[in-house]
Amino acid sequence: MGNSKSKNRKSASPEREEEAEQLTQQQIEAVQETWKTVKQDLRGFGVKFFVRIFDIAPGAQQIFKKFNEVPKEQLADNPEVQKHAMNVMEAIGSAVDSLDDLEALTPVLLDLGAKHVQWDVQEKHFDVRLDCFT
Repeated sequence: MGNSKSKNRKSASPEREEEAEQLTQQQIEAVQETWKTVKQDLRGFGVKFFVRIFDIAPGAQQIFKKFNEVPKEQLADNPEVQKHAMNVMEAIGSAVDSLDDLEALTPVLLDLGAKHVQWDVQEKHFDVRLDCFT
């Protein structure tokens, strides 16, 4: 991988034709170092992440059948929200840990992407999620 950026992979989205840039080793290390803070409270960060998603895009909650009718003020304490938040954060953590091994990471992410398509999650939904990480 090295320290140089390369444009060697296309985006998994058929609507996107631009090429994805590979992370530098310095960027990978920065992400992995930052993730150490998140790992200290995966459930807490995950729940805040989803609550923020639903604050930014209230309609997004309807995608989640197990907690789509939970009132906003009860989301953080809901066991289904907590369980899903933990699963998502663990999956992100696995991806972060594997940033050095794209050959192993790529099929895992493609499989996860295929599952999200089955759940009718659309690309626009991920734009909201990216905002929640900042």
